[in-house]
Amino acid sequence: MHGGSVAVPSALGSVDALKHAIGELGATWTTMTPTHLKHLLAATSDDALLLPGLRILVGSAPLEPTARQAVMRRITPEIYAVYATNEVGALTLALPDEIRRNPATAGRPDPWRCRLLTIAGSPAYRGLSARCDSGTRTSRKATTARWRARRAASRTAGSTRATAA
Repeated sequence: MHGGSVAVPSALGSVDALKHAIGELGATWTTMTPTHLKHLLAATSDDALLLPGLRILVGSAPLEPTARQAVMRRITPEIYAVYATNEVGALTLALPDEIRRNPATAGRPDPWRCRLLTIAGSPAYRGLSARCDSGTRTSRKATTARWRARRAASRTAGSTRATAA
């Protein structure tokens, strides 16, 4: 980070304590899960924005389109939704303007890491709600096993080439 710092406040027991900590620390960005945001929504009303000016990166699980709209209306208009995997990292990022136009968007894909496909498996277009994979639904365990097998095979092939050379 350039010119920034990381603040990890002690356990916060209430929405008021969170709001106070953000103001006291001068926080401009935070990362939250959909569960955190749903708890904040339960403690707010439509009267005013709870955390105006705060930018929130939400990830770890999908945040439903209606919840995204409620967060933008009641907490902050600046939410960024990231879809990622432990193995690869960020795959898509939905910016606030994209979410306002289409609350169900998965955002734009990182062109170096994946192709964004529709549920049917055809190429998706910007603003279309989609998933980022090959169309095959597998468990994380199966995906990790395939990755390890490919890595082992490539190491074996590399050592064979090195020996032959």
